[in-house]
Amino acid sequence: MIAWAITVGLAGVALLAIGSNWAGMLGLLRPLRGAAVRSFSPIPLIGGVLGAAALASAPVEMLNRWFWLPLLLDPGTGLYLLALAGSGIRHAWTARVAARSRATETLRASHAWRTPAFRIRACAKYARSFSPRRYAT
Repeated sequence: MIAWAITVGLAGVALLAIGSNWAGMLGLLRPLRGAAVRSFSPIPLIGGVLGAAALASAPVEMLNRWFWLPLLLDPGTGLYLLALAGSGIRHAWTARVAARSRATETLRASHAWRTPAFRIRACAKYARSFSPRRYAT
């Protein structure tokens, strides 16, 4: 009896949050029909996580298997996780490209230093930076 009360309570709050998110998402389509423009701020993670907790804590084993469904149905959670995954993929890709370019530059620099012409130019440039004219008063 207590398990059902917890499940129903969590499911009720989850349905309110998911319903609010869907109402806001559908409200964004109203300007297409000529209504006034409205802003929408979803409730991230609350509906999906509470719905998943409700299904996971249900005393019926068949409901426990479907705990992941509210995470996908809630636009506040689903879109948030999709954006988070996209951001992570983009960050990983740019980090990989940046690491590859740093490795290439390091390799080029290390090979360039080994050539005699580069060493002569570098030493001459370093020696010119200490010219006596610079310190003359």
